[in-house]
Amino acid sequence: MELAFSTNAFTRTSLEVACTAIAAAGYGAVELLADRPHLWPPEIDRGGVAKLRRTLADLGLTVAALNANTAVGYYPAPPDEPLFGPDLCHPDPERRSWRSAFTHRALQVAAELGAGVVTITAGRARPGWSPEAAWPLLVDTVGALATVASELGVRLALEYEPGLLIERASQAVQLFAAVASPALGLNLDVGHAWVVGEEPAAVARALKTARLFHLHLEDIRDRVHYHRIPGEGEIDFAALFAALAEIGYDRAAAVELYTCIDAPEAAARAARAYLRRWFP
Repeated sequence: MELAFSTNAFTRTSLEVACTAIAAAGYGAVELLADRPHLWPPEIDRGGVAKLRRTLADLGLTVAALNANTAVGYYPAPPDEPLFGPDLCHPDPERRSWRSAFTHRALQVAAELGAGVVTITAGRARPGWSPEAAWPLLVDTVGALATVASELGVRLALEYEPGLLIERASQAVQLFAAVASPALGLNLDVGHAWVVGEEPAAVARALKTARLFHLHLEDIRDRVHYHRIPGEGEIDFAALFAALAEIGYDRAAAVELYTCIDAPEAAARAARAYLRRWFP
């Protein structure tokens, strides 16, 4: 198991500056934000991918995953906060198609970079568009993307989150059953699990390595959805890592602290100092 840090804590800097800081903080792997201002899948070409590979190699970093959860770059004026839409279950066919093509390109870039995982979310049900109406669109869209992922040799890792169409592990399992592709699995964000009342260790044991493709690590206090540096909240990381050892999990775990944009370098170092006991 390798410890990575997500560049989405460094959205006030370029991708190269972010990766340099992450390497300097002692990480050997990075999760790349597949969104502006970092790696924007619709615009990066093979030359850009090759240049990025050289930069990462010079820094001694491997790519743990591409984080394609948000699409800030879709909007002409950058929003105040990361947005999930256009969603994979969007009622507008054009917007849903755009998000599908965006994710398809992210999968291609991941394959070119040697990243084994692309993370996604289900997106939201919308006013006048119920979860029951959104569900079949999500199944169809994710099913097609899982086929692409399988052909490229990349895993598609769904992340559930409070307030989204899929916001708990049991709903993710329903999607896995509906799609029935070994290329589709879970990105377990331990904070999200805790916020919705789950025990992250229990989710890991239930999913096992057959469906557990990636991890996001952060801490949570009082089950309020706000990402904190590991060790500053109430998540039992010892129990989590015991469960991961029990199931033989040997993939990446990425620290995700997009809430720490004011001091991302300090957050990266503090997170590594706390977690290093499980990553000798």
